[in-house]
Amino acid sequence: MRERAAFLGGTLEVISSPGQGTEIVVKVPLGRSFNAEPART
Repeated sequence: MRERAAFLGGTLEVISSPGQGTEIVVKVPLGRSFNAEPART
């Protein structure tokens, strides 16, 4: 996931606390043009 975020010019942060769960934050800039496969669902 971190590599994919970096490919898009963004970052990925994983925040985890015992008993509190895990939060994943992905930040990517909008408006970048690139050729990539569409996201799989």
